[in-house]
Amino acid sequence: MLGALGGDIALHLLPLHRTATMSGFSVARRCRTALLFAAAIVLSACDADKSPTSLPAPPANASDYSLFDPEAGFIALGVLTGPLGTYDFHTSVVGGGLAVFGADRSIVFATTPPSPSTSLLYYMYFPVDASTWPGLTSAQVTIDEVNMPANRVVDSIRVVRNGTFLPPLIGPSSVTVETNYTDVIIVKFYHSVVEGPPPPPLGKGCTPGYWKQSQHFDSWVPTGLKTTDLVSKLFSNAYLYTLDGKQMSKYTLVQALSFKGGNGTVGAAQILLRAAVAAELNARYPGMGYPLTAVTR
Repeated sequence: MLGALGGDIALHLLPLHRTATMSGFSVARRCRTALLFAAAIVLSACDADKSPTSLPAPPANASDYSLFDPEAGFIALGVLTGPLGTYDFHTSVVGGGLAVFGADRSIVFATTPPSPSTSLLYYMYFPVDASTWPGLTSAQVTIDEVNMPANRVVDSIRVVRNGTFLPPLIGPSSVTVETNYTDVIIVKFYHSVVEGPPPPPLGKGCTPGYWKQSQHFDSWVPTGLKTTDLVSKLFSNAYLYTLDGKQMSKYTLVQALSFKGGNGTVGAAQILLRAAVAAELNARYPGMGYPLTAVTR
């Protein structure tokens, strides 16, 4: 990393020829500006996915700016949807030639939530010095959203490469793109708000039926338990009972929430474990006020 990217001054798209003068240093931005302009047309052509067409400027220092070839590409990032708050991103790079990038960037939405019509794009990566990018040299650049609050998730990530939309990524909070010296890549993050379970009356908890539903799996997160954890993680003696030829300790917690119960000791064990797993989730959920304490092992 040669240095962090600086400045948040808008770089406006101009026709074909652009000359930027910084402290007497003049740089012609020729066909790269034409590509940017073409990309902007492609991006704005889709009403459902409008993208901002201005970018923060490269470093204002003339000696730093002289590193940038007018024909070089870049990777830019935008937060297109989500709630108010701070969005933190970490950039890591494998391979490629010389480049300038900021390892960490925070984008703050304090008063207006991000939207496609108002969000800006931010430079994340600049290749520099064409002599270090011979032939088909490429870099793997990973942008990872970090420090996300519990109530925010990444719905999708869209990548636009040289004006062409790539298939969306659904669910992950990071994306890795391959770039060469001239690629112009825009990465767009879309978010939504995740609501936890409504707080039950003090001293009461949510039922097994609540905890086993997939639309409520996000409520497991603050408990520290996972749907894939085994019953043995909480109740080691469950191995004493067998259901359908399998020790109950080897079922997952979410499976235990669906135990049907029945006659005899095996049926009673199912009822007990189903209620016990729900009780454990209630006891671990912050602020629920459940009257029982969680298992300590």
